[in-house]
Amino acid sequence: MTGAESLQLFQELVANGNELFLSDEDFVVINGVTKPTLKKIYTEFLASKNSYPTVADGLAATSGTGTNNRFFTVPSSGATYETRYRNDAGVAVQLGRVSSADAIEAINGLIASNTNETEFVIVTTEEADKVASLSELRLTTPAFSIASENPITFIGDEEGGSVLYADDKDFRLGPLDMRYTDLPGILVTTEENEILQDLGNPEENTSEQSVPFEGGLLFHDKIAVPEQGQMAIHVSELLVHRDRFQSVVAALDSMTTSAITEGSVLHLEGGKFGSSAAIRLRSDAVQDTRLSMPLTILNVPQQSSTPVKVLVIGDSIMNRQGGQFLKLYLQGLGFSPTMVGTLRGSASPTNNEDMTGEYGEGREGWETGDFTADITDRLQIVEPGTEAAYMAMGKVEKQRKNPFVRAATGADPADIVRNGYVFDVAFYQSRFGLETPDVVVNALGTNNVRDRTADEIGSQIYADDMLIYKQIHAAWPNARIVRSLPGTAFSSQRNALWVTHYAPMIRSMRKAISDYASSKVYMAPTWTHVSSEAGYPLATSAPDQDGFISGNFLNLIHPEGAGRHGLYEALAAYVAAAALQLN
Repeated sequence: MTGAESLQLFQELVANGNELFLSDEDFVVINGVTKPTLKKIYTEFLASKNSYPTVADGLAATSGTGTNNRFFTVPSSGATYETRYRNDAGVAVQLGRVSSADAIEAINGLIASNTNETEFVIVTTEEADKVASLSELRLTTPAFSIASENPITFIGDEEGGSVLYADDKDFRLGPLDMRYTDLPGILVTTEENEILQDLGNPEENTSEQSVPFEGGLLFHDKIAVPEQGQMAIHVSELLVHRDRFQSVVAALDSMTTSAITEGSVLHLEGGKFGSSAAIRLRSDAVQDTRLSMPLTILNVPQQSSTPVKVLVIGDSIMNRQGGQFLKLYLQGLGFSPTMVGTLRGSASPTNNEDMTGEYGEGREGWETGDFTADITDRLQIVEPGTEAAYMAMGKVEKQRKNPFVRAATGADPADIVRNGYVFDVAFYQSRFGLETPDVVVNALGTNNVRDRTADEIGSQIYADDMLIYKQIHAAWPNARIVRSLPGTAFSSQRNALWVTHYAPMIRSMRKAISDYASSKVYMAPTWTHVSSEAGYPLATSAPDQDGFISGNFLNLIHPEGAGRHGLYEALAAYVAAAALQLN
C-alpha cells in the first residue's frame, strides 16, 4: 500500500468514526453495512434500565397498555455480561450484549499489564458500562476496533476478524496477503508458497502487446517510395505510446534483395528493397518475441511530364502551402500536375490568408464532419445561383462556405443524408465547372482531435470516410483516393492525445479502407514519414548564454520548414503511386 493509499484509508476511517460518534441519526451505512451510531447505542442503554432473570419476565414487564419502556436486559448465568432485548410486539429482539463492569475492569487490567496502555477517552452508560474508548494504541467501539501496536497496525471487525493487518514482515488486506522475503523478485505464490509467477522477470511477463507495444501499432502495409528517392519511417510514430520508442529495436528488410535498415528511423532507398519487405519490432527487454508486418513496396518510377489532376481536401495544414508543396514534389517526380478546387491556398509560409497558392479545398479549422454536414456548428452552404458571388469572396469569408453540400431531396437515399444535407461532389463539380480529378487527397483529422471526444472520434471518422469514398466514386468512378493524416509534435500534451484520439482515429481510417475494399483507395501513413522532434516553429524566448533557446515548440500542430516540406514530399509519393495505379 502506498503512502497516499494509507492516508486515504486513514481519512476514510476518521470519517466513518465521526459518523458513528457524532451523527444525530440512529443508524449509518458504512461500506454497505448498516451500523448503530453512538447516539443509538447510548439511547438503548438508557432505555434498558430494568434487568430481569429471564426473557419471559422481561417481555411480561415491558408489555401492556401504558408501558413506555420496551427495552430490557437479561444477565448471563455467570453474570459476566447482560443480553439487551427490545420487546417488539411480544417478540424479544436481541440488540447486543453488555459486559459487566467487573469483566471490563478485568480485561482492562490484562491489557494494562501487558501494554501499559492508557485510555484517554472512555464512553460509558449511566450504569458505567463502557461503550467506546480511545487510547494511545487503539480506538474501540462495539462495532469495530482500530489498533496500532508497534510494529503492528490492525483494523478488525466486531467479531475480532482482521480487516487490515500490517507488521514489519506481513501486510494483509482481507484475503490479500503480501509478505517480505529474502528471495529476489516479486513473487505470486499459493498459500503453500508455490511460485505461480515472478513479476520481477520481464522475460516471463512481457507479451507481444505489452510495453512498449501497448495498444497495438499504427501503420499500413503498403509504402510508396520514389525509385530515385527514399522514404523515412520514424518508429516512434508507429507506437500508441510514442514516449516508449527508445525501448524498441526496429528493422526493415527486403524479401528479394540484400537491403536492410535498422534503428529508430528506418530509411527505404528507392529501388533497393524490391517490391516486398517486412518491418520487424521487438522490445529491448525481450529477445525471443517480435512483431512483424509484411510490406508491399510501391516503387514510383520517374516520369516525364505525366499529367495528373489532383483535388486536395484538408484543413489549415493543407491551406498553409500544402497544395504548393504537393505540386512542387509531384513535379520533381516528373508529373505535370493540375490542382483542382475553388479555394486558393497560401503560398506564404506565414500569411494564412494569402491567395496566391494552388487551388484546393484547404479550410482552416475544419474537420471531416464540417465537409460532410455531419456537424452543423459552422455549416454555411453555397446556395445554388450564388456560385459567382462565392468565387469573388475574400479568403476568410470564402473559407467559411461549404461548396460540396446541397439540400437533400426525397430522391436521396437516407444513408447519404446528414442533417438534411448531402455531400455531393458531382454537384460540386458541375456548379463550378471543374475538371474531373484523377486523385483526391483526404488529409483531414487534426481538428477532429480538437473537437471530438475520445469515445466518439473513431466512429465519426469511420462514418465520414465511408461517406466521402462512396460519394466520390459515385461521381468519379475512376478516381483514386489517398487518405492521409499529418502527424503532431512530440510533447506531453500531444503524446497524451496521440493515445486517446490519434490512435483510435488511425485505426478507424484503416478499418474504413479495409471495409470499403477498393483498390482505388490508398492509405498514406504520412504521420510516420515525418519527424515529430523537428520541423515545428521554435520557441520565441531569448537565447541562453550558450546561444540555445529554451522552451517547447511555439506550435505543436502546424509543421514549418523541413516539417512542412517533408510532409508533402512523402504525400507526393503516394499521390504518384495512386495516379499510376500501382498496387
